[in-house]
Amino acid sequence: IGDREQALAEVVDQAQRANRANEGRWTHQTMGSFRLGLVLGRGAMGEVYEAQSNDGKPVAVKLLNARATASGAIVERFHREMEVAARLESPHIVHVYEVSGPNAPVPYIAMERLHGNDLATRLRDEPRMPSDELVILLDQVARGLEVARVAGVVHRDLKPHNLFHHDGATWKILD
Repeated sequence: IGDREQALAEVVDQAQRANRANEGRWTHQTMGSFRLGLVLGRGAMGEVYEAQSNDGKPVAVKLLNARATASGAIVERFHREMEVAARLESPHIVHVYEVSGPNAPVPYIAMERLHGNDLATRLRDEPRMPSDELVILLDQVARGLEVARVAGVVHRDLKPHNLFHHDGATWKILD
């Protein structure tokens, strides 16, 4: 029993250390109506956190970093682009739940929590996609882009990192 308890304690300790490695500056803080958890990813403009809404719904919250928030032009563009994205309704565009107000100390966007991989990751692991999967990808991304086109929106940064295969079934356009 002592050996099992020790083994369990070591596993718990390893899990806690791994979680701390994914903690960010805003982990356990509240942004709008969302409680932030661990960092899902980091980019040049900020961090994306897993989070929960007040009603317990899992979401992802993207926050601009201090360097980006120092530029009024970047913050203004972020809010403008996120307000436009929030109006787009398509199963092939990530759904936006909330965008911070223009005077928020830390600009953020809350969106649906996706599970899967982006196309860049997929192509690193498997440089050639089977043609039937490629046809599905192209069809679904084209459907999302058509919704944006009809709304007068041009993506301007369509790349493998911004195409996400959610739950192994649906391709979604990000950013």
